[in-house]
Amino acid sequence: GDLDLFHQLGGFYPSDRFGNALFVHPGGKNRGFAVELIGTRSNRFGLGAKLTVSLESGRQLHRWVGSVSSFGGSPLQRQWIGVGEETVRSIVVEWPSGQRSERKGDVSEKLIRIREKGGAEAPPLKTD
Repeated sequence: GDLDLFHQLGGFYPSDRFGNALFVHPGGKNRGFAVELIGTRSNRFGLGAKLTVSLESGRQLHRWVGSVSSFGGSPLQRQWIGVGEETVRSIVVEWPSGQRSERKGDVSEKLIRIREKGGAEAPPLKTD
């Protein structure tokens, strides 16, 4: 759950004065994990799917897969979820096809793959 972030701030034109930045997380007790969706009935990356992470405290975290800003983008394949020191109760995926996937219980893995049910089997994704 120790996520570092590299941000390319410049690049509009070769001589702009904006440098890149590396934000290094100092560590600590906070936790996080990545969710990788594998669509079988919907599209392969689950674009348009809604993720809902329910925490023991009653809070919910929501992510729409594929939503991006006007400048930049978000990773298609993995969604990063930071939960601090809280315990995860469940992860629910509402797929564009209308299917629903749920995983219950706390998260100990750094990467969770959730495959959509009810469609043709997708070939495995290559990971680094």
